[in-house]
Amino acid sequence: MVGIRAGELRTQGLDVADELVVEVPGPWNGPVRVLRREPGSLHLVTLRGHMEAGQVRFGAHEDGDLLVFEIELWARAATRLVHVLYSYLRVAKEIQLNMWVRFCLSAVADSGGRLVDGVHIRTRRLRPSRSTPTAG
Repeated sequence: MVGIRAGELRTQGLDVADELVVEVPGPWNGPVRVLRREPGSLHLVTLRGHMEAGQVRFGAHEDGDLLVFEIELWARAATRLVHVLYSYLRVAKEIQLNMWVRFCLSAVADSGGRLVDGVHIRTRRLRPSRSTPTAG
């Protein structure tokens, strides 16, 4: 089960610079800050203590009579340990995959909608350029 601890929210919900903690079973809790909020999307940046370093965008748009919900994540492992757990042992990758699928299914349930054609996940890896410093 994924939970969110956001402190006290205003009536309009999250706003730019608000901070919250995504709580996941195990040592995976992830502090984030709202970077941008626009109609149909919410853009977050990870903070120190998150297992990833990067950004995530949640978006929704209409496609005919369907509502399409998307999550785009641009990130790398925040530490060498997370990198090993994610890339080599695949433990963190499986936990993350399960979390995102559950999150999407919860979004469907909370919206009162129904899932059409399942949850699709696409992972793309970028190779660092020779001029990109490696994490230390």
